[in-house]
Amino acid sequence: AGRLEGGLGMYGADWSSPGFVAVERYNAGQVRAATDETDGGSTLRGAAHARYSAPLGSSAALQATGWIQASTWELFLNLPGHDGGGQTREEDERVGGGVEVELTRPLGSQEVTFGLAARADDASYMLDDSEARRVIGSEVALEGRQLLGSAYGRWRRTAGRIGLDFGGRVDALDRSSLDRLDTEAARTSAGSVVLSPKAGARYAVTSDVALLTSLSRGFRNAVGVLGDPDRPPILAWAGEVGADLRRGPVEATLALFRLDVSNERTLDPVTRSISSAGESVRQGLDARARLQLARRLSLHAAATWNDARLTGRPADAHEEPGGGAAVPAGGGAEAGAIKKVRGSVRTAHDEPDLGERVPGVARYTGFVGAEAIPTDGLETSATLRFTGAYAPIGEPDIRTRAHAILDLAAGLELGRGARLELELQNALGARYPELRASGFVTPGDPRTLRAALRLETPGT
Repeated sequence: AGRLEGGLGMYGADWSSPGFVAVERYNAGQVRAATDETDGGSTLRGAAHARYSAPLGSSAALQATGWIQASTWELFLNLPGHDGGGQTREEDERVGGGVEVELTRPLGSQEVTFGLAARADDASYMLDDSEARRVIGSEVALEGRQLLGSAYGRWRRTAGRIGLDFGGRVDALDRSSLDRLDTEAARTSAGSVVLSPKAGARYAVTSDVALLTSLSRGFRNAVGVLGDPDRPPILAWAGEVGADLRRGPVEATLALFRLDVSNERTLDPVTRSISSAGESVRQGLDARARLQLARRLSLHAAATWNDARLTGRPADAHEEPGGGAAVPAGGGAEAGAIKKVRGSVRTAHDEPDLGERVPGVARYTGFVGAEAIPTDGLETSATLRFTGAYAPIGEPDIRTRAHAILDLAAGLELGRGARLELELQNALGARYPELRASGFVTPGDPRTLRAALRLETPGT
């Protein structure tokens, strides 16, 4: 007769912020105090969905999904170089929803899928000057809307040792924007149509080893599209060739990958400048493995080496308005899109040249870890995460230091559906940058203990 399911999720948080720390202070270990003790923010978001699936005869299935989501967050943060070390306030509110209907039909060793989808999103963004969380002037106030319609299809077949997978998707987008600080401004709009083909193949060399390959295209909206709907989407072609091993206690995957990106843009979180990164190539090697040493002990590891470099012209010629004094709250002076360089920001922001590394992308990342079950009802794990050097946003000639972080975790069954979970993140108290840009650092999380108590009732 079919199956109906649904879900609701809610999340809320309030936090203080360490703000941005100058590189000199960070290197001296002065990472605890915020620039402004009132820096911080709050967020609230929720999402709900419902899904209905049912068989159509003996050889087809229909699935329909609907969802809605809403979020709001407010952030107070000192921007380095801002006049008088002033604080800024950002507010972001979004609401959206969508539906998707999918029909799947198996045909012997083949399977065919067709689907239609639609979604709508509304968003508003405000950027103000503030003091001790009190707004004293408005700089940006934007409203935006996006409508999306999609159609897709997929064909899969297995013939002996060979598996084939082909598909395609077309997305039609309509974006619009309104500047609320410009009383004479009209709503602007623009549209895009994106074709996203996909092809994949698998060949089973033996029952344990398989060769894999895939090629696909995807997209996402560019930075700053809320203020400039005509900004083209970021496009990417992704290709991969690899091998998969499943033999006894060993599971391993090794793959060569390449990602060709166009229309890329980067937002500097310190100066709020939007760099036109344009075209780039990310290519390298990805390896993952898991070894079951015993019934209660396993090891796992993963590593990615990524050579990410800029290869082509800037994304587009869309320039942001220049700087200037803040607009008094409620005023109607022209604000335009998010500013490329705020008039009062004096921090340096240099853009990389062709052939240089893509900002913010580490040369290598990965982890190694172990999971153990000492006794029934007790699970433990240790994971060492590592990140290589990268070129910070706005500092193409600088390289950060590589760092490693150790996390320890344990889960204990308390009985009657109760479970206690403990996690000690950054157990060794390593000092590392969560983000670096234009000569400033956001320090990473210090040693942190997290605890969760989970309760389950029978039948849930």
